Amino acid sequence: MASGVDRDNLEPSANAAGWYEDPEAPDLERWWDGNEWSDTEFRPKPEDSELVAYLKSYRDLDPTSPTNYLAVSALVQATIALAAAAACLAIAIALPAALATLVGSTLLIATAGIVVLVGVWSTGLGIIAFRNARRNQDRRLRHAVGAIVIAAAAVLGAVTLLIVQAPAWWADSGLAT
Repeated sequence: MASGVDRDNLEPSANAAGWYEDPEAPDLERWWDGNEWSDTEFRPKPEDSELVAYLKSYRDLDPTSPTNYLAVSALVQATIALAAAAACLAIAIALPAALATLVGSTLLIATAGIVVLVGVWSTGLGIIAFRNARRNQDRRLRHAVGAIVIAAAAVLGAVTLLIVQAPAWWADSGLAT
């Protein structure tokens, strides 16, 4: 080989043919034919795989990220929880006949329970995002505060619905006896 580097100690493990990091130029790959390095076949290292690029796109959701996209995420989740709580309350008010059946009331109570869980989760994320915003020049502070307020409203609405509907459901389900 043309270079003075002892390539016997730089062989890829298992001697499998393929592209490997060039021992002389780490920013390149060189073809290894299974026995020796090519003197003519080089290529730049490929960019990150699609999976790595996808995972790197989520690093801004890290609770300590200065971009604080966690606040936006919390706000979106809280808004969805509030919309679901409002829909549950609207159904309870507008369609009381649907709640007279065990299936209807069970679905409503289950949905309200899920809304409570999502609301509590969103509140927690909002609090983390709020703390992060205070550390990073109040970046997305309004989003974090909005997430906390909206999530609290969703939880309040869903808990109210559960308090009103649960006794009737419990009596209708036959579990009370």
